[in-house]
Amino acid sequence: MLSTDSGQKLAAAFLIVGFTSFVASCVTRPAPKTAPVEQSASSAAECSSPHASSIYAVWGGPPTEAEEAKSKPTEEEALEAKLRRERWEARRKEQAEREAYWDEWLSPPLADEPQPKFVCTERRVHAGERWPSEKLHFAWGITNAGEAPLRLKLYGGCIVRVGPAERIIAPGESQRIEYWIGGLGSQRGERTLSTTVESNDPENTKVKLEVEFEQRQAVAPDCRLDSPPSRRCYLGSLRRSGSPKTRTIAFERGDGGPLNPKVVGFMWPGPTAKLRTIELGERYEVDITMYPPWPERSTSNWILLETGVAEQPEARIGFHAYFSE
Repeated sequence: MLSTDSGQKLAAAFLIVGFTSFVASCVTRPAPKTAPVEQSASSAAECSSPHASSIYAVWGGPPTEAEEAKSKPTEEEALEAKLRRERWEARRKEQAEREAYWDEWLSPPLADEPQPKFVCTERRVHAGERWPSEKLHFAWGITNAGEAPLRLKLYGGCIVRVGPAERIIAPGESQRIEYWIGGLGSQRGERTLSTTVESNDPENTKVKLEVEFEQRQAVAPDCRLDSPPSRRCYLGSLRRSGSPKTRTIAFERGDGGPLNPKVVGFMWPGPTAKLRTIELGERYEVDITMYPPWPERSTSNWILLETGVAEQPEARIGFHAYFSE
């Protein structure tokens, strides 16, 4: 067994040898290279660091020859891409030309020149009571009370314009601007629709014209409704399982006579419906059963009904539901 003095001497020798080896390794180890501020694609490709491939794989480094060959489009793909670009450029050019045309058309006269004056005494017209099957036709009277021609640009949309989009009204003259609406949808109650008229009158560059009417419906759904304009019944969130899903929609007599409803079908086939009478002529319920396969996120459809009401022989009730796991 070693004495205490011998053990201490041996331990000191080991420490000296270890320290000497550490110093030698630090002296002989090459200094790390400083990374360049900018590195070209060729120098990046030649990097032999074991981490380089993973870094460029994550950040999209230089592709290999095989990847380049794989990503190179075929002649048909290149031609299709070229045609798409040409179509897009043609649409952009056409839009720019159209905007330039309207800018010139609506440019007002200079301040020291005679001016047009847009006058519409009734910017909101009232069309009374209407049923969904009726076509709503109405008009606004516009007068040019100025001393220069009044140029107008008319818009369409949910209110359909009658006649060309551009009009000219001579000083002191008037014109009727006519619109119509075909098919009023499933909303019920007071409604207001609007359109915009632009002019070269510097004091009336954009004018909002409105039409008000009371929309009648033979059927009044009694359910949680979406916001306008869809007004569909919300059936909630359903689980995407294998079993069929049944939900109930109640509806009642609306603005016409007593109901005598009959389910005709659905806008899109798939669900089934079973009609129940709660109060004859007044209130009914319909059970809607939906079947797999289930959609990814949501489903929407419409129940088609015969109402038995002369003013509106046919009606529909929209519904939608969300699906979750």
